[in-house]
Amino acid sequence: MKKEMGVLGAVVVGAGALGNEVVWNLGQRGIADVLCVDPDVVEKSNLGLARMFDSFQVGQAKASSLAAAAAAQFPATRWTAFDGEIADLGWGRIEGRDLIFGCVDRDSARLEVARIATRLGIPVADGGLGHRGRVSYFPSRPETACFGCRLTAIRRRELLSTWRSQAFPCVEPTTETSRVSTVEQVRATAAMQVEAGLAGGEAMTVEIQADGVTRFAMPVSEGCPFHGPPPLLVPFSSGTTLGWEWPICLRARCQSCTAEWQPLVRRARLKRCPTCGGERILALECVDEMSAEADWTPGCIGLPEDHRYTVRVKQGPQR
Repeated sequence: MKKEMGVLGAVVVGAGALGNEVVWNLGQRGIADVLCVDPDVVEKSNLGLARMFDSFQVGQAKASSLAAAAAAQFPATRWTAFDGEIADLGWGRIEGRDLIFGCVDRDSARLEVARIATRLGIPVADGGLGHRGRVSYFPSRPETACFGCRLTAIRRRELLSTWRSQAFPCVEPTTETSRVSTVEQVRATAAMQVEAGLAGGEAMTVEIQADGVTRFAMPVSEGCPFHGPPPLLVPFSSGTTLGWEWPICLRARCQSCTAEWQPLVRRARLKRCPTCGGERILALECVDEMSAEADWTPGCIGLPEDHRYTVRVKQGPQR
């Protein structure tokens, strides 16, 4: 990284064991500004591996708890939190930061991070705790690999479909971090992840082996859809058509009790029927663009007020 540590801004996505350790490393290095992101709450099972959590934080939001603990330990750094999923965070809060650290246990979240990073041009250092630990670095330039490039075409298509498919998909299983076993493994992976992010370089994956580390170069996958020219991203404004990445569900129906309601959340966040608790949900109406000439604001359909939008130009009829 060419910037001085004192002006470096980072986002840590995931506030579990690995996210705790990444935050500890960033605090030790004097990073100026860190935003912690996680939708979950602290559980007793987190206390053994997450060094920044204490028993009084059980039941509290992970991201806010981690930011508060880090602020007490490292007051020179500005610590903020978002107690939600990365896809629900307005891109205005991410734009202009220098690094994203992925500390999540689901491929869908990794793919959402990859989409945000390639759109905003922010490098990603992603960590996983399967086996002895793994770290991937993605420069997030259009001509370099992203997390989507690591996936098979079938797996990538499956995950992308959850953003837009109308029927509620099966629950995605956790991946690497469900197999974590030791504090040493967490600390070694986090240290390597932070070092890789700050060092920069080309797209690569590093795996911790019993006798050292193994490095792999990562090429761009021809089938990955995240590598076109960067779009024009703007704040909300009137007088044009604005689009966004994750479709918002305006109307949904439960296929168990037939109840209908207005979720006003990302289609991928449709979980349970508010009437019967059923999980067989059908999205009746979703939108991923809207004319700003209409009488609307982002908040009225569940979008973050500080989001960044793609300007979409409508083509007129051919003559």
